[in-house]
Amino acid sequence: MAGDLNFHEWGVGEPVLAVHGFLLGGGFWRRFAEGCRDRFRIVAPDLPGFAGSGQLPPCRSIGELAAAVLGFADDRGLKTFHLIGHSMGGCIVQQMALDAGDRIRKLVVYSSSAGVVRSTRGAASARSPEERLAVLEREGVDGLRRWMAPYWFAAGEASPYLEEAVACGRGGSPEAARLGPRYMTSWDIHDRLGEITPPTLVIGGDTDHTFTVEAMAAVARNVRDGSLCVLPNAAHCAHMECGAVFDDVVRAFLSDG
Repeated sequence: MAGDLNFHEWGVGEPVLAVHGFLLGGGFWRRFAEGCRDRFRIVAPDLPGFAGSGQLPPCRSIGELAAAVLGFADDRGLKTFHLIGHSMGGCIVQQMALDAGDRIRKLVVYSSSAGVVRSTRGAASARSPEERLAVLEREGVDGLRRWMAPYWFAAGEASPYLEEAVACGRGGSPEAARLGPRYMTSWDIHDRLGEITPPTLVIGGDTDHTFTVEAMAAVARNVRDGSLCVLPNAAHCAHMECGAVFDDVVRAFLSDG
């Protein structure tokens, strides 16, 4: 199945495998790739059941998703690589670091945590799994993504990046969308963070409604070699809201800066 994954690729240089989050797709990384394509080769698959891989059977767990991405890397001839993951993708890349840490040069965990930490910030805390499923049944996958997207940005509905985020995930399957709560409630590696050995940068926005700064800091504090970057006035999709700073920080980290 890994060989059948749709994917996006930009740039030349050291490979960076980029893993998107729930309801999104590999196209999510376009802006990041534009800022790094002169130095890095960004390879971004659409996970099984999501975006351009929506026709494939979805995985059933974070562990299965990690195995699918590792299989994709094998198929693309990527023996070693830098690795970045956003949100659910941040969980996937941490699992990959546990399963195949010797293949990962450097790890970037972006707007994520080592297990579910429910936000209590305003309306975001009301996005229960039951509400998401109700919206999915009523409005479909694209409608669910459009309903969730305002919570991904500090400016909410007024964000100029809202429609871009909505568009990059088109094509996902309802079955994969239904599995979201299972992905995110049955996985927790807080007691294994010390086993993650690649140098790790944890990065995210200070107003993220999905994963708190405290949850991100726990990852940076407990991996073997971790650092934390919190971007001001940014939420869940900080690479869009603070693009130049995000790119500079990640480029410097991946380039031994």
